[in-house]
Amino acid sequence: MKNMKKVFVFMMAFACVMFFNIGNVGIVKATEQSLTPSQVYAKAMQPGWNLGNTFDGYDTNGDRGEESWGNPKVTKELIHQIKAQGFNSIRMPFTTVMRTGSAPNYKIDPAFLARYAEVVNWALDEDLYVMINVHHDSWNWAKNIGSDNGAAMAQYEAIWTQLADYFKDYPEEVCFETLNEPQFVGSDAQQIKINEQVNETCYKIIRKSGGNNNTRMIVMPTLNTNDSEDRVESLYSTIKKLDDPNLIATFHYYGPWAFGVNIAGCTTFDSWVKDEVDSAIDRVYNGLGAKGIGVICGEYGLLGFDSYLGTVEEGEMLKYMEYLGYYTNQKNITMMLWDNGQHLSRTNYTWSDQELFDMIKASWEGRSAYTTSDRIYIKKGEAIKDVTQKLTLNGNTLVSICDANKELVLGQDYTVDGDDVTIKASYLKDVVTNTYGTNTTLTFKFSSGKNWNVYVDFYNRPIMSDAQGTISNFVIPVQYKGDILETFEAVDKNGNAVGPQNWTTYKEFGYNLLPDYTNNTLKIQENFFKETNDGAFTLKMHFLSGDVVNYDMVKNGNSVIGTATETYIDEDQKDEDQKDEDQKDEDQKDEDQKDEDQKDEDQKDEDQKDEDQKDDTTGETVAMGMSVVQSGLSNNPIFTIKVASDSAIDLSKVVVRYYFTKDDAKEMNFWCDNAGLSLDTAPWYASVGSDVKAEFVKTSTGYYLELTMPNVDVSVTNGILTMQTRMVNADWSSISSLVAEKTELYYAGSIVK
Repeated sequence: MKNMKKVFVFMMAFACVMFFNIGNVGIVKATEQSLTPSQVYAKAMQPGWNLGNTFDGYDTNGDRGEESWGNPKVTKELIHQIKAQGFNSIRMPFTTVMRTGSAPNYKIDPAFLARYAEVVNWALDEDLYVMINVHHDSWNWAKNIGSDNGAAMAQYEAIWTQLADYFKDYPEEVCFETLNEPQFVGSDAQQIKINEQVNETCYKIIRKSGGNNNTRMIVMPTLNTNDSEDRVESLYSTIKKLDDPNLIATFHYYGPWAFGVNIAGCTTFDSWVKDEVDSAIDRVYNGLGAKGIGVICGEYGLLGFDSYLGTVEEGEMLKYMEYLGYYTNQKNITMMLWDNGQHLSRTNYTWSDQELFDMIKASWEGRSAYTTSDRIYIKKGEAIKDVTQKLTLNGNTLVSICDANKELVLGQDYTVDGDDVTIKASYLKDVVTNTYGTNTTLTFKFSSGKNWNVYVDFYNRPIMSDAQGTISNFVIPVQYKGDILETFEAVDKNGNAVGPQNWTTYKEFGYNLLPDYTNNTLKIQENFFKETNDGAFTLKMHFLSGDVVNYDMVKNGNSVIGTATETYIDEDQKDEDQKDEDQKDEDQKDEDQKDEDQKDEDQKDEDQKDEDQKDDTTGETVAMGMSVVQSGLSNNPIFTIKVASDSAIDLSKVVVRYYFTKDDAKEMNFWCDNAGLSLDTAPWYASVGSDVKAEFVKTSTGYYLELTMPNVDVSVTNGILTMQTRMVNADWSSISSLVAEKTELYYAGSIVK
């Protein structure tokens, strides 16, 4: 079977191209373009799957090999199931941290490498292509390549010399990826040059190692595996310079950030999300694929999957996956699903969300259709009416609609008028059982693609109950009554945003809260409270039905109290209970008024303290109308720059310096989790996270972190820039006794006072 595959790949490549000259390949549609050898190879790998959090995991408390990050040992049956599910390739991330000897040889642990190779062989036995890489080393020792005394590059060369030699006689179905998500020290331009050097160095090592490595396919990433134009252009220049037909480009894609994590009210697959997908994929295709280079998206999914698989509403997530699969197919880009154990079970080999996998699988072949929403809500006590939804057919036609018991009758149970489908009230009355939750599932069947499910849900207004707890353990009892949480806001009494990501009232979903519909609870995460000042605020819970339920909270140090703002009485409650509740409401109003009066006094004191603190430290302003405030934890500082100026402020000239002390003298790592610019005019919001640059500077008394945005071409007169950051020691230990001292703001080289 493997030999047949080799013959097929060779014949396809030979038939399509006789000479490889990247510079002469024109930009034409992917469907019309003759395929080069690297494109034929990449196409043969479609679709692909990642064996994530396995051989790339490591434990600083003692290496536990492939089980370091919680996944079980890989079995031969798992690899068999990957092939059985329809995948044609497997990416096997490999991390050497804690698994090499000392300089200058940096010998890889032979037992670990042998075990890794065993799984590689299992994959080859299943007729899968295999991608081998150096993975989490990229944000460990390898990030120092190009900025140290040459030790990191020497280590990189030693590791790839060993890997190339070890696998040199493996068949051509094994390809090498030079480095996962490369990141280095320095400006964007400096890091891009270092990435070029890394790719070229690895290329030379592999090609000189002999065996099948003379022509083995080598996969090269953009800097950060990002799709930005400058990074794509750099990788194209490298591949063109090497003039080798067996080179593939790779990038990663996790969708538009706001949609992927459910923040800022971005909850649906709308035109903005679609346009963002188009722009990212077009940059990669136009810069690489259209010029004859095979392209692989080595990882894709949604960022929110890591915190909660339900971060994005199911139907909207499926629409996104359908379109992403379709559009990348149009551009001949091979897609490899990132799976760290949250999608396919490593023990029973079932999908945690079968609907998700079914949609992904359908996208391999063509387009699928869907309706406006995957839910129809019927509220208790309200008259049941016809429900109309719009069809997005994507070239298909509607064949039928079925529930669990029968096929619905066109003209009787539903009607179709152009792209509008109407489910009749008479049908809905028959299937609604007055039991909260999904009463029936309507399966829309189309001429091709995946079936689309619409859930008919019976519900009532959710009830949230009072609760007390701590910032590390605060759980609200919730009677969801058949409804599902879509997003939520956190605001103070004036409607201003509180908590993390305070540039928006709508908070990141899984990072801040987790609903449990089985146990009727809602956990507010410690992340939320750590970045929320003491005092009173309100959570606004937005449900899919359209209902919004408010919930008042007070945080005081480690203590948290939650109070329901409304009392809901079910229709079947007895009359005498209603009277009792009315009296309780009156008593509660009196108590609430007293509490609110006291809260107002306490809040005034706290506000005065905050203002005094701002005057003393980070609240400095100038006539130009610019100020900076630092909040959050000392090792996870949040910087908020407010601009209200008569003249435009050039963000590329803005510098933030965060001064701090710590007990240890270890080197530090920095991440900007998010940087967002909120504006009072269109485009309203812009993400600049990838443009934030950081440098740690040692002073006579401690350190400061300097943040700049030299490549941001934006001028602002009115807006708020929020940068959410993290710091940790380079060896991943916690920073010892980090104490924030002050934050300074500079503009065009001068301090803002």
